[in-house]
Amino acid sequence: MDHSFIYKLQKMRTMYGKPIYISSGYRSLEHNIAIGGAEKSYHMHGMAADLKVKNSQERYQLVRFAIWCGFNGIGVYDKHVHVDTRDKESLMWVGVSK
Repeated sequence: MDHSFIYKLQKMRTMYGKPIYISSGYRSLEHNIAIGGAEKSYHMHGMAADLKVKNSQERYQLVRFAIWCGFNGIGVYDKHVHVDTRDKESLMWVGVSK
């Protein structure tokens, strides 16, 4: 796992003040292909995680803390929030969980 990513994730967990449940963290190439992940997924570099959410309030809080903690890749989905520390320009998107 990337140290910068882990530092930001821990900072986010501390700010949130309660457990954050990771539904997908590091992925091997084989696993990423099997689940239909992005071809150049940051999960395969230990720079991404998908965080489970129960409702819109939880989703909003996690997105807000992700921005404050410096995650520059944030995907907002119905059942999870994706965070990553991509080295490219910041990006936020909306999607539907698979």
